[in-house]
Formats: sequence, C-alpha cells, structure tokens
Amino acid sequence: QGAGDAPWPDGQGQVDSLRPHMQLEDGGSSPIKSHAQERHDAALAGIEQRVKDLSLQMNIFAIISFTVAGCLLWAWYYDQLPPDQQRQAHHLALQVSIPVVALFFTW
Repeated sequence: QGAGDAPWPDGQGQVDSLRPHMQLEDGGSSPIKSHAQERHDAALAGIEQRVKDLSLQMNIFAIISFTVAGCLLWAWYYDQLPPDQQRQAHHLALQVSIPVVALFFTW
C-alpha cells in the first residue's frame, strides 16, 4: 500500500483514523467536502453579507423617512396653532430636545 493509495497515510503507509478529526479541530477543512460544496458555502457567505448590508440600509432609510415624516407632521401641526400656542409649543419642543441631545452626546 503506497502513499497515494490511502487518503491520510501515516509514516508507515497506514491510514490514520484520527487525522481527519485533528484537521477539523485545527481549523482545517473537511477532506470529504467537495469543491462544489466549498463554492456553495462561499456563495452563501456572500449572500449573508449582502442581506446584512441591505438590512442596515433599510434601517437607515426607515430612520430618515420617519424623521422627515415627523418634521412634516410637526410643521403642519405647528402652522395650525394660534401664535400664542405656537410660542408655547416651541418652548416645549426646546425643553424636550435637551435629553435627546444629551443622549446623542453621551451615547
């Protein structure tokens, strides 16, 4: 039995049954896994990264959309108020913004 006959020959041409297990523990790839499976795993890793990127982009888009919608709603509501209530709403909005600004600077 030559060195090319056995998949994992030890020094004497015998198959070492522990060697595949040791390769996997050391971070090696499985000798049983085919190249097609490795390409498939690489493609899945690429897809997972794209899904994570898309999720981040959708979260950013949602934050921007809600901010713009909130500003538009506030502007419409603010314009409907009489002048004395507009001053009161402006003062209240400034007071509410204090903890929000503090949160951003301490976060």
